Amino acid sequence: MISVLRRASLSLLIFLFAATTTALAQWPSDPAVNLPLGDGLGDQVVPHLTINPDNSSYTGWYDTGSGNYDVALQLVGADGTEMWPHGGIIVSAHPQNSWVMDWALICDSAGNALVAFADIRGGNSNIHAYKIDPEGNFLWGADGIDISNNNEGKGPPSLVETNDGDIVVAWYEDSTIGSAAIRVQRLSPDGTKQYGASGIAASEADDDLPSGQTMVPSGEDGFILGYVPVYSFMANRQIKAQRFSAAGQPVWLNYLMIMDDATVPMGHYFEMMSDGNGGAFFSWSVASGSNFRVRAQQVDADGNEAYVHNGQLVSSASSYSQISPSMTLDPASGELTVLYIQMTSNQNEKGVFGQRLSPTGALLWGSTGQEILPVNTSNEGFVRALDTGDGVIGLCFQAPQNAFGEDQVIGFKIDTDGHFVWDPSVAGVCTLESSKDDLVAVMGTDGTARAIWGDQRNGSYDIFGQNLNGDGSLGLNLVPAPESTPTMIRLNQNHPNPFNPATDIVFSLPTRQHVVLQIFDTRGQVVRTLWDAAAGPGSRTVRWDGRNTTGQDVPSGMYFYRLESGETRQVKKMALIR
Repeated sequence: MISVLRRASLSLLIFLFAATTTALAQWPSDPAVNLPLGDGLGDQVVPHLTINPDNSSYTGWYDTGSGNYDVALQLVGADGTEMWPHGGIIVSAHPQNSWVMDWALICDSAGNALVAFADIRGGNSNIHAYKIDPEGNFLWGADGIDISNNNEGKGPPSLVETNDGDIVVAWYEDSTIGSAAIRVQRLSPDGTKQYGASGIAASEADDDLPSGQTMVPSGEDGFILGYVPVYSFMANRQIKAQRFSAAGQPVWLNYLMIMDDATVPMGHYFEMMSDGNGGAFFSWSVASGSNFRVRAQQVDADGNEAYVHNGQLVSSASSYSQISPSMTLDPASGELTVLYIQMTSNQNEKGVFGQRLSPTGALLWGSTGQEILPVNTSNEGFVRALDTGDGVIGLCFQAPQNAFGEDQVIGFKIDTDGHFVWDPSVAGVCTLESSKDDLVAVMGTDGTARAIWGDQRNGSYDIFGQNLNGDGSLGLNLVPAPESTPTMIRLNQNHPNPFNPATDIVFSLPTRQHVVLQIFDTRGQVVRTLWDAAAGPGSRTVRWDGRNTTGQDVPSGMYFYRLESGETRQVKKMALIR
C-alpha cells in the first residue's frame, strides 16, 4: 500500500518540487564541483543517460541505499535543474539477485523515458519495461509491462524506438526445451504487445549463446538487430545482423555476418548506430595476436556492406593495441569519426586517437589515424565521441598522476581534419581526482554535451553529471530558447548562399514524420541524399559539404534541394562557387 500511495502522489510531489527548482542547482561552471544526481546511501551504479528533443535528459542508475538494487530515474532540465526530487524517483524496488545485469534507457520522440531491466517477481527473474512521462507518471502502470514471464535464464535487455513510434525490446533468453535465443517484443505506444505474449526469437536457430544485442530503427517501421551469435570463452565471437519488418519477419534473405574472420575479445562488445537512411554503422575491437585492433563497417537498408567485408581497419599501427571505439556520424557528409584508446602492449601507457572514414570506408586521417592525446602514463579511458556538425567533441577519463583511483574527466573538440579547436585544447570537465567508472555522454541539439559517470569522491560510488558547451566552457549556456513547434512543414533558404565549401539547410516539421531531403543538379539528377528518415517535431539543421554520394567534390554551379514528406514537396535553389 505504501508504494501505491507513493506513486499516486508522485505527480503532486513533482509539481510542488518543480515550483522551487529555480533556486536549486544548475550545471556548475566549476569542474571541481559537478552536479550530484545520485548521492544517497550506499552505492549508485550502472548509470545510463538519454537526451530529449527539448534538451532535457533522463539519467538512471541502480540505487543500493535500501539494501536492494532499486532502479532510480531523474529528469534534468537543459540548464541542469533536477526536475524531480533529488535522488530521483524509484522505478522499481522489486528484489534483485546479489548481482545485477546491465539495463536499458532511451527516450521516445514525445519525450517519455523508456526503461527495461530484469528483477525478481513471483520467484523468477524476468524482463520488465516502463514508460514514464516528464511529469513522472507511469504510463504503462505502476509495475510496468512483463516482457518475459518464465523461469529461464535472461540476459540484459536493449531498447529502440522505431520510426512509427513503437518500442522494441530485445533480450537473451535461455531455454530448457529448445535453443537459447535473442528474443524481441514490440510494444505499441499504449504498451500493447505486438509479438504475442512472450515475443519471438530473432536470432538464428543454430546460434549458441547469442548475446550483446543492440538495435537501430530502419525504414518507416522496421529495425536492425545486431548481436554476437556465440559468446563463450573458447568460441570465435563474431558479429551478425538482420533487418526485421514491423511484423517481426526477416527482411534480408540471409543473416549478415558483419565480422566472421576474427573474434571479439572477452569483455568487449560492439557499438551500433543508425546511419539515418535505414542502415547501420558498427564498430568493434578484435583480437589480433597479442594486440587488439579496431574495425568499422556500414550496412545499408538492403544489407549491403559499404566498407570491405569484415570491416575497415581504422589504424595500421600494429605495434600498439587499439580498443574501446566510440563512433559518431556527420549526417551531412556521411563521414564517420571513430575515437579509440591506443595503448602499449603491456597496457601501461594509453592515449586517444581518432580516424575519419569516407562513405566508402577510405581512411581520411591517414593509415595510422590521428593522434589526439599522446600515448603516455596519463592513461585515458572510456572515450566518447559526439558529432557537432563542424567536428567532434570527445570526452574521456584521464589519470594525470598515473595513479589508480585518481581519475579526472576531460573534454576536447576536433575539427573534420582531426585538429584541436579550443584554446586551451583540452577542457577540464571534472578536475576532482577520484575513482571513476561508466562514463556516458550525449549531445543536445543546442550544441552542448552532457556527461554522467560513477564517482567515488565521497567514499561510496555516486552519480555525477556535467555539461560541456560547444566552446569548451562549463555551466549555463545562454542560448536563445528553441522556437515553438511549427504548424506546417517549412524548408528554409540555405545559409550561406552562395557558399563554398559547405552550407546549412534547415527544415521544420509540425509532427514526427518520414522526410527525404535531396540535392539535385540542373539536369534533375540526384547529387546527394542528405536525409531519408523520420524527424520532428521541430527544426533540424543538415549540412551539405558540396560532395556527391561517392564523396567527390561537385563543380561550381546552381543546385536545387528538395524536401519531400508524403504528398508535400518544397524546392529551393542555391549556388556553389568554388
